[in-house]
Amino acid sequence: LPFLFTSSGQVFDGLKLEYHENDKPNPQNVYGKQKVEAEEFINKHYPKSIICRVPVMFGQPSPTSQNFANNWINSWKKGESINAFYDEYRSFLSGIKAAEALLILLKKGAEGIFHVGGKEMMNCVEFAKKLAEIMEISNPKIIEKSQNEVKMSAYRPPRVVFKSLKIRDLGFELGNLETNIKKAFF
Repeated sequence: LPFLFTSSGQVFDGLKLEYHENDKPNPQNVYGKQKVEAEEFINKHYPKSIICRVPVMFGQPSPTSQNFANNWINSWKKGESINAFYDEYRSFLSGIKAAEALLILLKKGAEGIFHVGGKEMMNCVEFAKKLAEIMEISNPKIIEKSQNEVKMSAYRPPRVVFKSLKIRDLGFELGNLETNIKKAFF
């Protein structure tokens, strides 16, 4: 039977411009270390598995949880401001595209480590502006901050940008951010 495990960009330290599937993990927080331990355990005990690293995802909330993009939209609709980091770069991905990627990996009988990130690399401020534009939020209140200005409970890698080369070789289309936002929210 196929075995698929979803991992995270938190397995990296965030110091490279972009990450490929063969880059060595260097986690800097407990969550990232736990993901690396799980990946290593899975590779040791079931080497034919699929490990899919996904980035920060956005989309409609589930009955049990929200996500950052939905929280931002709700805040803007109430006239409230949101904080966004200008020095935190990601390859944002919709939950819908992530699910499509996982299905392709299973259907193709893939094995190994795969990165699935959005096509475009941008910082959180750029993403917030794009999200507000597509969601037709007029005058969104975005407070631009540095990661260094906010006390966080754990280290957040400043740059986790995936190059999703292996999954594209399987025929997966990443799509552009605008299309993915529209599919996720409309």
